Amino acid sequence: MLHARIAARAFNTPLLVEPSKAMAFLSGLGPRVLRRRIELADDAAQTDRVSHPLPARASILAGGLADSLRQHGEAPFPVVNGIAVIEISGVLIHRGGWIGQSSGQTSYEGIAAQIEAAA
Repeated sequence: MLHARIAARAFNTPLLVEPSKAMAFLSGLGPRVLRRRIELADDAAQTDRVSHPLPARASILAGGLADSLRQHGEAPFPVVNGIAVIEISGVLIHRGGWIGQSSGQTSYEGIAAQIEAAA
């Protein structure tokens, strides 16, 4: 689901936001709001574009985001020696595919999505 109202208020709109807070917003919510990878311009050279990797989070793999990442040649999870690492932290909850790791909770739906993406 594309969240057009949120995107309209956050993107292409002059905002007074501390740069580190803007980066946190874009890294955490940007892929969910826009349903695609976010590319940010580097402050040192505005002409060079720097692609920031998405963090592997159990809750952001729903809705085809894992497939989108694979199309760009990226794994939606860390891989160590050919083995996918499924990141789980905090309290496990039954429902909450939208819950992010920063909340201290991980949903079983998100874990299942990561395992399915890794298979």
